[in-house]
Amino acid sequence: MSYFGDMSRPITLVMLAALAFIFMGNANAGSRSDDSYLPVDLAARTADHVIVETGDSLWSIAATHLDSQLERMTTPSEIAPYWLLVIDENAESLTSRDPDLIYPGEKVIVPAISDWP
Repeated sequence: MSYFGDMSRPITLVMLAALAFIFMGNANAGSRSDDSYLPVDLAARTADHVIVETGDSLWSIAATHLDSQLERMTTPSEIAPYWLLVIDENAESLTSRDPDLIYPGEKVIVPAISDWP
């Protein structure tokens, strides 16, 4: 069953996405500077997955992957739909089974950006 098939969490995800839009939009005025990235080791990346580093989140992984693939800074409104794809792709395989709790060394699958709107 996909993460979104479990009806115990949809409201939480919607609230987290809304807070991310509000916080990221206000804090960075639609753009992010280089110092706003959480550490995501680009050397640990392959075409289809990322190895989680200390300080990473699924949001930072999604943002860094999109920026890299599109070769430009992406906005929170662009990242949010891809972040939801990353959550859906990984919810069943995460050690914690909780997309808000990932551990260093875990492998996170990054979907192809062709799956992104």
